[in-house]
Amino acid sequence: MAQLNHEKACQLADALEAKGFNIVNDTFFNEFVVDLGLNAADAVQKLADQGIIAGYALEGNELLVAATEMATDETITQFVTALEAEKIAQLLNLADDQANSVNASGTEIAAVNSLPCWDADAFIARMGGNEKLVARLCQTFVKQADEFAQQLTVLNCELVLEQAATLTHSIKGVAANMSFMDLADRAKNAEAAAKQQNVDACAALLPGVCEALQLAKQSVLTRLSD
Repeated sequence: MAQLNHEKACQLADALEAKGFNIVNDTFFNEFVVDLGLNAADAVQKLADQGIIAGYALEGNELLVAATEMATDETITQFVTALEAEKIAQLLNLADDQANSVNASGTEIAAVNSLPCWDADAFIARMGGNEKLVARLCQTFVKQADEFAQQLTVLNCELVLEQAATLTHSIKGVAANMSFMDLADRAKNAEAAAKQQNVDACAALLPGVCEALQLAKQSVLTRLSD
């Protein structure tokens, strides 16, 4: 039994790392700490509302996970998928009152397949095929894209490298989690230029970020309106 628990712990840790979560422990037996990149207590509560035991919230972003609570492969997959969805939701500043604003009939899933610049199939698969969740995140991305675009416009007029690095880092995270890989790559390059204090390179790259952002937004709007 001890060996089985350790194997489950390793399987769970690998699955979390594959989704971009940071495992704090270098070594462990059947319990380990994971840095969620979001408030652990909030994540535990959100998952509990879905009937998922998430572990024990420590300080800040750290969560203590016990493999003994992950009895099956299905349980591990459900846990990791729910955590990733919550991370994306927080990145998008998803408000709870939006949860019931989208029709969950399944139309949304059909509408977002095979978008230009978007690996929508990969995103849907990562969300476990949860139609309502995918639709909620798409709707919220459209709103978030407008806010990003406004901030990019300001930076294009008056470039402040620290602000550019922060903004492009946020865009990169949202884009990668939503599977907008072209947008994520452009934001990554602009962020790197800003952090290197390369004013000319950053100024040259920001319009491309804005272009990719608008394309991602328009793609979603077009498909959701079909």
